[in-house]
Amino acid sequence: MVQTPFQQESLPPALESGDRLNRSEFERRYNAMPSLQKAELIEGVVYLPAALRFSRKYGESVVSFARGLASEENSRFVEKLAMILES
Repeated sequence: MVQTPFQQESLPPALESGDRLNRSEFERRYNAMPSLQKAELIEGVVYLPAALRFSRKYGESVVSFARGLASEENSRFVEKLAMILES
């Protein structure tokens, strides 16, 4: 008797935005990816949300910008900008 090695069921390929799939294949791949939060199949095309990543450097620059606008030197500029934006 010939022994065959244990064959493990392979996982389907991961869903990627732009894949063209039928509904059953989409659901098979979607169910195989428990970490996936959201995916949509619209007219046979897979849509995944873009991954948003903000670096610490980005956050620090936004804070620095906000502090600069809040300084007394820029208060007149901010007041004028607010008036323009309100109109």
